[in-house]
Amino acid sequence: MSIQDAAEFTGLSWDTVKGIHKTHLRRKYKSFNLKKVRHIAIDEVYLGKKRKYITLVLDLRTGRVIHIGKGKGKDALKGFWRRLKRSKAKIEAVATDMASGYIAAVLEQLPKADLVLDHFHLVKWFNDKLSLLRRQLYQQATMMEKAVLKGSRWLLLKAPENLKAHQDRKKDERVRLQAALELNQPLAIAYYMKERLRLLFQCADIQLACHCRRVVLAGTSCNCIFCCRNNDWSQDDIYGSGRRQSRACAYRDPPCPSERHW
Repeated sequence: MSIQDAAEFTGLSWDTVKGIHKTHLRRKYKSFNLKKVRHIAIDEVYLGKKRKYITLVLDLRTGRVIHIGKGKGKDALKGFWRRLKRSKAKIEAVATDMASGYIAAVLEQLPKADLVLDHFHLVKWFNDKLSLLRRQLYQQATMMEKAVLKGSRWLLLKAPENLKAHQDRKKDERVRLQAALELNQPLAIAYYMKERLRLLFQCADIQLACHCRRVVLAGTSCNCIFCCRNNDWSQDDIYGSGRRQSRACAYRDPPCPSERHW
């Protein structure tokens, strides 16, 4: 029910109902104990051109908003860290997107907590890296190789089960993808790494998923974190600075380029 509906139902003015609502919210949420909070999520919300962004912190167990900060990034969380420290809460895990400001703040303020990066942002990030690699390889390819790689971008990003078969081999998406993978080994390795990451989030056994940790081979630094200890990795591990590899959950090593998923 909206404020206007409540005003019409009670016979009160819109301003009166709004005032009552604000008073109730202020009494209920002005102060509350954070001591029992164990799992939190951090994200920003865009409110428009005038108000810009706000940063929200949620208690994942109750779904309650426990902090609202102006703006986004580390500065929007300063007040929350002070309250959290006073409450002596023992935070076990923090869920966030891949924004460097939030990651850096969590690493600094909660070094013993698990940092959990959600499925959507991880897969999107890896897909962007895969598209970038394909574009670089296309620029270096011969005319014959370019003919094979042309139009393969969306085939690489599709899940194998969604590839469309066709009687004409030139229109069969499975055949076209396989031809592109057989043409270039780095592209094939990156593709199968992407598939391992995607399948990881479909793994029903959490212990099995966390046991399979290596999705990135030696020589790459684009580690795909599912749920790992903060003090075992830095934000540079995510963005590919070339530093040491992190302890990240992953699937098996990528298969040979000729392995098929269909």
